[in-house]
Amino acid sequence: SDTIPPPPSDTIPPPPSDTIPPPPSDLGIPFGPSRMNIDLDYPFNASLYYRVHDGDEEEELSKLKASGYRGSLYIAGGRDRYKNPDGTFNPDMWKAEVDKYDVAIIQKYVDDGTLVSHYALDEPHAAKAWNGEDVDPALVDEIACYAKQKWPSLPVLIRTPPGWALREEGSTHQFQCVDIWVAQYSARKGPIDEYVAQNVADAAALGAQLYGALNPIGGGDGRSGVPAPYDPDEKWMMSAEEIREYGEAWMNAPIVGFSIWEWGWKSNDPYDWFWLQPEIWAAVQYLADMNP
Repeated sequence: SDTIPPPPSDTIPPPPSDTIPPPPSDLGIPFGPSRMNIDLDYPFNASLYYRVHDGDEEEELSKLKASGYRGSLYIAGGRDRYKNPDGTFNPDMWKAEVDKYDVAIIQKYVDDGTLVSHYALDEPHAAKAWNGEDVDPALVDEIACYAKQKWPSLPVLIRTPPGWALREEGSTHQFQCVDIWVAQYSARKGPIDEYVAQNVADAAALGAQLYGALNPIGGGDGRSGVPAPYDPDEKWMMSAEEIREYGEAWMNAPIVGFSIWEWGWKSNDPYDWFWLQPEIWAAVQYLADMNP
């Protein structure tokens, strides 16, 4: 249907009781933004990562469960929490952050299906975020294994394309504990069909699963005519046509989740004006309707 759903309401309903059953198993793959406000009525069923704070595990995870969404556990926090003074990655500091959390409470929400993965590290391949060098792949696997020791049944997710671990700097190590890799598409990375096929093959070669993603805020090919707000000289926002085209390629692929960067996770999100355009909203709804 071409019917466009109404924009999200600002009305936040009272939280349901904690007797709400776990999310149904027929929701399809996790489908949603990289991070979002679960109180807003968007056409999603999950968030790529869901921030939980130590000491507030029960409150925050019960809220996620009651919302009907699923999420990838994000507990280590931002990179500055586990960087050395020179900007390189420190696995011991990462472990110290994770050690602050109640293992049993988190396991309860793993068991009932609310938590679908553990978002352990963001872009170890982004050298500029780590003082000019990729994170040592052995250290990436070390923290992944540490997470698996705490929650053996919770898949560990690393937000980096699997090709990094197969052919690039990460290929110097044979990964043992990373279950899911994330490939986020922008038009500058080449034709969407080739990109999807390559990443599907790479994940399979690693014996891992793949989470597909799009960057509509800065990953367009220029046909929208709208410069990306954060890099207007070099990048473009995606058109509704692009979101449908690229997203459809992902939704027809063997992926375990689909993410859109970035959607209004703040009440005053700077990109709300983009997402609330009827044609953009309809394109995202089209993709959501593809999710069985």
